[in-house]
Amino acid sequence: MAKYPRSRRLRKKLHLDEFQEQGFDVEAELKEPLVGTAEEELLIAFIEGVIEPRGLIYGGGVVCGYVCK
Repeated sequence: MAKYPRSRRLRKKLHLDEFQEQGFDVEAELKEPLVGTAEEELLIAFIEGVIEPRGLIYGGGVVCGYVCK
């Protein structure tokens, strides 16, 4: 924590305290290349089954992306 208190506006600008965002990278290695719409179906299943139920946000594709709250 800072030695002196910061205003709400400054904390938001600097992404501090309640405005801090946390996330992590996701990487996947597929055994076989996906054909046709299989890539899109896998991504939709991942988002609907893992990301959305936990209230997270995902940006990226099938082999790499970023997850944050």
